[in-house]
Amino acid sequence: MDVVLFSTVIWYIAVMTSAASKPLYPVSRWGPVVVVSIGCALIILDPIRHVLLDHGGVFFQVQTLAMYSGPGQLSFAGRFCQIASIVGIASMVIGVLWHMRVPEALLSKFSGAGDSKKL
Repeated sequence: MDVVLFSTVIWYIAVMTSAASKPLYPVSRWGPVVVVSIGCALIILDPIRHVLLDHGGVFFQVQTLAMYSGPGQLSFAGRFCQIASIVGIASMVIGVLWHMRVPEALLSKFSGAGDSKKL
């Protein structure tokens, strides 16, 4: 389900970006798609780790994929997936807000410009 949801979000932003009539610099045009794609990839790491762990590790030893190395101590994989999930969620939020041009709207609203974009 996560893969379908993330693919749909990436696809939607990419289609809307390619259909935009307003010419932008490549970074400001395709940046949101890249940031959201990286965020989705980081978020999906922990569910993949869980699936591999539930199936006996598949390509890895079970101890390598375990979330905890001892009572209350995160393993390397656990800490890595924890940080990847946090960075991934932040990246997705930043990418979606960037795609929606929220930072531009906030800057024009608080700078006192008369033709500010509505939020």
